[in-house]
Amino acid sequence: MTSFPSPLITLTTDFGNRDGYAAAMKGAILTVCPGARIIDITHEIDAHDVAQASQVLASATPYYPPDTIHVVVVDPGVGSDRQPLLLLTPDAGFVGPDNGVFTEVLKRLGKPVVPTIQVDAIVDHPGQTHRATLPADCTAYVIDHEDLWRQPVSQTFHGRDVFGPVAGHLGAGVAPDRIGTAIEYVEVLPDQSVRRQQGRIDGTVVSVDRFGNLVTNIRLARSAKVTNIEIAGSRISSLSTFYTEAAGLLAIVGSHGSVEIAWTQDSAARRLGVGVGTPVTVRGDL
Repeated sequence: MTSFPSPLITLTTDFGNRDGYAAAMKGAILTVCPGARIIDITHEIDAHDVAQASQVLASATPYYPPDTIHVVVVDPGVGSDRQPLLLLTPDAGFVGPDNGVFTEVLKRLGKPVVPTIQVDAIVDHPGQTHRATLPADCTAYVIDHEDLWRQPVSQTFHGRDVFGPVAGHLGAGVAPDRIGTAIEYVEVLPDQSVRRQQGRIDGTVVSVDRFGNLVTNIRLARSAKVTNIEIAGSRISSLSTFYTEAAGLLAIVGSHGSVEIAWTQDSAARRLGVGVGTPVTVRGDL
């Protein structure tokens, strides 16, 4: 990471905007690094939904300048033995709990279709994460140098007392090995595999946006010719190019490159009565 006079730090949390949690975390960052520019990606992740946070990070963070520091606090295990993590990729730094929240960032790094990490099934954990080796061009550190934390540390608010200050120190130019101890493995969420056969791709809904669009983990080649998309007993005969091209249920390749199921000016999730984990099948010349 390179130190700049005004480092860019983003925040992604499930805090919401009604209480003062996000503001307190910003204050902790600015206390350490007064010149930081802080951007909210979102504070509206569903409570404790690590998988949703992982998807949001992967969809938003690629569009930030190099050396941006991304802080995520969706941390149902706060106060437990889960480790605080600093992850460095070729273009950015990520600070947050080692609970699988960086899964999609790692999977999409450099390869938009094929995951770059291979899950090591040797260690299974009660929180339904697995230990995985890092891509060759990434490094990770357990954040264990407590002299850089805000004291005293609350067992329920590591965003303010650990992750925020650490992001500030990183932005101020503190070296990663001064922040923590290097590790070779991180926790990842269970693999939501896409199965590809001749003329068929099977995937799942991995997130639902605020419009009720069902975002899948299926990505198509530019040359793909879709003849049929199935979800929850409904069939869509082709891909649309924009949301109002067809009336009612439709499928489209969204702005982040994956197939989405939508309903014209309504919520596909509500209309179909489905959500994350729902199977989706795409057929055609794929």
